[in-house]
Amino acid sequence: MTLLKNWKYHVFTFTYLLSTIFFFLTFKKLIYNEIYSKLYLNVYIFELFFVTFLLYIISNIVIYFIEQLSLKQIFNFRNIALILGIVLFLHILFQLMLWPFLLYAQDFLAESQARYEFTASETFDKRLVNYFYFLFITINWLVFIYAYKIYQSRQEDLKQKLSIEKSLKDAHLNTLKGQINPHFIFNSLNNIRGLVQEDPLKSKEMITRLSELLRSSLLLGKTNFVTVEQELETVENFLEISKIQYEDRLSFQFDISEETKSIQIPPMILQMLVENAVKHGISTLKNGGNIFIKTYLDKSDLQIIVKNTGKISQSEDSTKIGLQNIEERLKLLYDDKATFKLSENNNEVTAEISINSGKINI
Repeated sequence: MTLLKNWKYHVFTFTYLLSTIFFFLTFKKLIYNEIYSKLYLNVYIFELFFVTFLLYIISNIVIYFIEQLSLKQIFNFRNIALILGIVLFLHILFQLMLWPFLLYAQDFLAESQARYEFTASETFDKRLVNYFYFLFITINWLVFIYAYKIYQSRQEDLKQKLSIEKSLKDAHLNTLKGQINPHFIFNSLNNIRGLVQEDPLKSKEMITRLSELLRSSLLLGKTNFVTVEQELETVENFLEISKIQYEDRLSFQFDISEETKSIQIPPMILQMLVENAVKHGISTLKNGGNIFIKTYLDKSDLQIIVKNTGKISQSEDSTKIGLQNIEERLKLLYDDKATFKLSENNNEVTAEISINSGKINI
């Protein structure tokens, strides 16, 4: 919530200005007893509330400009100078308005014998004193506001950090649940069982690959990043196990740039793209299809591409949890420095992930 929409700010500002001005006008008596008799308190009351009102308007204008700045921008010397310049300018306008109104108010609020006529020299002196007097009040108010804005921004940063940490844990949990798919495990075990008699060596290899895949999934919640090379091992295990079920209906190729293998990426994020390609692409086609996986650097930005034969799934039972999970994790880990796109062209679905070079860990 911005300060201008917060009723507490308005109560604080008006109360602070009113009490401070009351203190100066009453106890400091910079100008008041020199001008008016104590009998004419109505002029004093008018001045008190009129000055408070003008400074309250100035404060709201200043807050409007401060609200446009982030916490880092508030501490920028140029912006501090700009805010102070606005305050000085507004106080010049304030002085130009204040004195004519006060003198004009005498005609209605004070009898002729109580009125005071200033000389040109006295007018200049009084305005100069009042300028710095009211400027001092405004700057003190501004210090309070700056302090509150800093506190507020840090509290919001802390809340956001805690929210991100919680969301990351939830994202890890959701991904973990999505990867340990009971149907996939049961189908894989049944397919491997069929290989035991036909090809014992192949069945042993598939059991090893399945165990490696499960271990990769279980390790997901313990780390935020793995290397592209480690992720590709998981992907290859998944594809080799899937090939037992789909046989010649599934083919796949890798085009992995050597310089990308040591780059760190979120675990299972590439595997989820491949799993999505198999589940919603290859499995829906009578003759199957091909999956093509590519990684490379484009102007130091990491590019990950997964292409598969088929069309983007439009079925009602497709929840797209995997794709939403990918987008959420990329946003949480990279903010706006990573993008994810899914497109379809010529009976081919392309999933692309791009990670800015400034966010790449090697």
